[in-house]
Amino acid sequence: MNAPILESISLFRSKSRSANNKTALTACLLALFVLTGLSFGNQVFAAEDAAGTVASQGSGDIATPAQDAAGQDALSPDSQTTDAPAQNTPVAPARFSHPASVAAGEPFLLSIESDTTLEGVTVEWLGKSLVLGLENNGQPDNAGTSLRCILPVPLNSKEKSLPLRVTENLFGKTVYSGTVAVTQRDYPVQELTVAPKYVNPDPETVKRAQAESKKNRSILTQVSPVQYWELPLRRPVKGIITSEYGFKRVFNGEPRSQHRAVDFRGAEGTPILASADGKVMLAEEQHYSGNFVIIDHGLGVFSMYAHLSKFEVKEGDFVKKGQLVGLVGKTGRVTGPHLHFGFSVLGESVTPEPFITNFRVKESAPAQKPAKPAQGKAPAAKAVKPAQGKAPAAKK
Repeated sequence: MNAPILESISLFRSKSRSANNKTALTACLLALFVLTGLSFGNQVFAAEDAAGTVASQGSGDIATPAQDAAGQDALSPDSQTTDAPAQNTPVAPARFSHPASVAAGEPFLLSIESDTTLEGVTVEWLGKSLVLGLENNGQPDNAGTSLRCILPVPLNSKEKSLPLRVTENLFGKTVYSGTVAVTQRDYPVQELTVAPKYVNPDPETVKRAQAESKKNRSILTQVSPVQYWELPLRRPVKGIITSEYGFKRVFNGEPRSQHRAVDFRGAEGTPILASADGKVMLAEEQHYSGNFVIIDHGLGVFSMYAHLSKFEVKEGDFVKKGQLVGLVGKTGRVTGPHLHFGFSVLGESVTPEPFITNFRVKESAPAQKPAKPAQGKAPAAKAVKPAQGKAPAAKK
């Protein structure tokens, strides 16, 4: 028995000899009860602390070599699916799926599936963090939780592989660690002729174009916390592709940067439709892009529509998938009317092709006109049908 308890008992005996001091007796009994309870409680808390320390050992913020190996072994030629390491992990096991390799300039989908409810995770990619949770993009149901996000591989990426890590938000523990292999594509050269002011602009125009580029960049690097997009994306116009993403462009004989969008053919005035739900972040005229619209689809995903002849939305509008955004035109740096359609993820301009099911359509053959009759020949005589009924009586 410890010293505080012995002191309390001694005090109790001393005070109990005085029958007239009931208050002192009550105080001593109360002190004995409290001290005994504290002693027992300290032992319980100490045991709980010891158990907690053991449970957390080996569960750091960085994946262990075994966890890394598990992530690597799960790679397949087309996609990677693996269960999160269950040992020392305070969340239920989850399944992570993404392509094993992606070409530079392409986006890909990361899917996270769990048989139980996941409150949220943080995806780390290209040095950026993307928070996913039930409140912004989760699909909870009786079977569990599904979380998804779109990630980009930069067009100018030279790395052979890029690391991908996922941590759960409740305890900050790593639940997945893997890599995505990066492949390279050889893009062709495209030569175009435009007005000289769009190749070698004057200093004032250069200043304007730089300010517009900075403004666009500040929008495209934002990451709104709510997912508005759903896959597949909608094709914005019906026309065929006239200029591919990634083409190495030469204007008036002078090499310029690669084409980081897709050009669709469209007659002037053709309706342009939103590729997904989202908020209009920009709708203004710019030097190179002409009449230009940017839509935020959430979680770092944006679509862009350039060279419009007319706006049908304004900044701040919320649009639905398939809603009219504007009309095809030839404003800005163009050779003719068309839609310049851009797709940006986490500030990287990538091709939208993987997420548009009817991305490539064949141009319809022109309708054939009815053949004209041959010239110089008399029209064929019509056949005369015999009279119906009785034959006419012979003349006498």
